[in-house]
Amino acid sequence: EQHNNIIPIKKQPTMKRMRLHAMMAAAVAALALMTAPVTAQQKTGKIEIVGGTTYNWGDVAPTDLKATIEVKNVGEGVLNVKEVRPGCGCTAAPIDKNVLNPGEVGKISVTLRASTSTGALQKSITVTSDDPQNPVTILYLKANVKRPFRVDPDWISVLNGKLGVESAVTVNIANTGDEALT
Repeated sequence: EQHNNIIPIKKQPTMKRMRLHAMMAAAVAALALMTAPVTAQQKTGKIEIVGGTTYNWGDVAPTDLKATIEVKNVGEGVLNVKEVRPGCGCTAAPIDKNVLNPGEVGKISVTLRASTSTGALQKSITVTSDDPQNPVTILYLKANVKRPFRVDPDWISVLNGKLGVESAVTVNIANTGDEALT
């Protein structure tokens, strides 16, 4: 018996087989794309200060000024109000809720101590949220504090004063109100 040591030769792929492989690869890729999860654009909240970013009391007497300012979520997702920070210690501004669903309104209870002020007054409140377009919103508070009269100077310094000895000081009183001053 004679053995032939024949080594089989691997056949080269034909054009027909190559096209079949290409079509199968394309079908698998298309199937993968169709079954892949569709990533929708995430809905976000959007902040709006109802009435605008300036609150003006106008002409007022020297007192504590109060206002309720509304913050509305006009976006399609939840809005998180992270912080409401007054610009100075003369202003308080707590908000009633920090998480606002679409269309929901939060209320900032503003108190501005204007009892020691005279004339034009401007303060600010910084509202920080997760609104991707407007993460920091500045709310301006304005008032013109009018007093019925003005005393000038508004303080007096007595230098080298002695008990029982008269000191002369000139004080001017001006009517700055709308009515006669008695």
